[in-house]
Order: sequence, then structure tokens, then C-alpha cells
Amino acid sequence: MTDTRERVDDAPRELPRYLVDVVDDVCALLDPLAFGHMVRRFGPRSRAAVDSTVPMSRRALLVQLMEEMCHRPDGLAPLVRHLEVREGNTTAIQRLKVAVAAWEVELFDAEEWNEVFTLLEDVRVPDLRRWYAQFLGGRGRPGPPAHCTEPWSVFLHAATLNARPGESLPCFQLLRQLVLAGDGRNFALADWADAHDTLPAPRDPEEERHGQTPAPTPGTSGTPRATWSCACGRCSTPTAVPTSCSPTGGGRIRDSSSGARTGACPWSTRNGPCVNSSIGRRATGHI
Repeated sequence: MTDTRERVDDAPRELPRYLVDVVDDVCALLDPLAFGHMVRRFGPRSRAAVDSTVPMSRRALLVQLMEEMCHRPDGLAPLVRHLEVREGNTTAIQRLKVAVAAWEVELFDAEEWNEVFTLLEDVRVPDLRRWYAQFLGGRGRPGPPAHCTEPWSVFLHAATLNARPGESLPCFQLLRQLVLAGDGRNFALADWADAHDTLPAPRDPEEERHGQTPAPTPGTSGTPRATWSCACGRCSTPTAVPTSCSPTGGGRIRDSSSGARTGACPWSTRNGPCVNSSIGRRATGHI
């Protein structure tokens, strides 16, 4: 992780050759008709060159298109998504996604972008753009751009957003929520977020909105709100349970001091190890 500042569009940079090379490698697979259609779709100014009688090489036209798109808030992401839909997530497309992300958002290095994009390949969320719009709306942000229909493009967009004081960056909040939005099994997303998040105790704005305080992190000061042992049959480890947990499991929770069963199990027990429904972590020890 290298920087937490938003991308600034008032200081455009020159396109590096390696980035043009990566895009050109993918575009070389397109026939002239498909390439021309792509330029007309994404380059209002560049489309004149497609229809011109003056010959222009494909690479020169591609550079013109990329320069035009780089001046827009969405950058090159819509172009990458278009190519991915046509070609699938090939090795060349994966290389393209990483190269564009590392150049446009200097938050992670290329190796880190490759890691998280690889993890996001396993995420399946129906109507992801609508889900992401709700994620942004719950944090007081406007809706997502039209190209945010794939997990990688959603994460890339979230990585351009700044965090409010005391909160984790939106991109880390997104990864933790995607664990639950998917099949509840991809804990590696939450682990990756935890490994790269600079905040010692990630906070969820939904908790803050209701005036709740996040649970303490292992080894840090603070008193757990309550220690429970779950009677659902899977969560046998005593765990500090935040009051904001959604009762998604089918069991009950037991007060460790009195032994009385109280309320519904706050851990999701449908798919393997239980997951804290507010931040998407495994129920192992204190959260």
C-alpha cells in the first residue's frame, strides 16, 4: 500500500509506453470493425479519425483514444471492462486490469492489485452495481459509474474514494462486505483487507450511524461489550459479539456469566465457519 490520496484529474500525466503496449496487445485481437466500434463508443473526439480518409495506424488511434479517456473521471476503466466482456478474463486482460489500476490509483503496487483482483474473481453478487449503489448510498455518497458491474471495477472505483475521519478506506469496507454479499465463504477478502488496512480497528459507518462503538481489536485497550458462547453447534469459541451483528444464524447465543440463552445467534452458520455479519471476520477468539 503506497498512498491514500484520491486521484487528481487536474494534473494529467503522460501515458507510459508499457500501458499502451498492454492495451494494444488486447486490441490486436479485435477485428477492424470491432476496433472501430470501440473507438466510436468511447472516444467522441477520436471517432473522427476512424471515419477520416487519412490513414492512421491502429496504435496511433489507440493512443488518441486513451488520452481522451484519461481526462475523464472514470479514466480507462470503462475501456478495460468493455474488452474484458468481449475477451473474458484472459491472462492479457488480467495484466491490463492490473496495469491500469496501478497507474490510475497509486494506493497499491502492481503485485497487490494483482492479488486483490485475483481474489475478486471468485466473487459472485447478483446485480452487483445495484448492491454497490446501496453500499455507497449508506455512506452518503452518490451512485457508481455505469462501468461498475464487475467486482474488480467496483473495487477500483472504491479505491479512489477517501475515508471519513476514523473510518477505514471505502475499498476495505467494500471487501469485508463482499464476503457477506457473496456466498459467505471468501474469507480471503477480509483477510486481505485486514492485512492492508492501516486502522487498528476497522469501523463500519452503519455502526457509527446508530451511535455504536466497534469491538476492540486483540491486544488493544478496551473492554469487550459481552462474551458469549454460541449454542448453534458451530460457534463454540467464546467471542466478543458486537451488538450490531445481524441475527443470520439459526441457533441461540448463551450469556457466559449466567448460562441463559438470549436472542438469535449473531453468526452466519449456513456456509462453513461463522462470520461476523458486520465486518466479515471469522469467529476465532475476540474480534
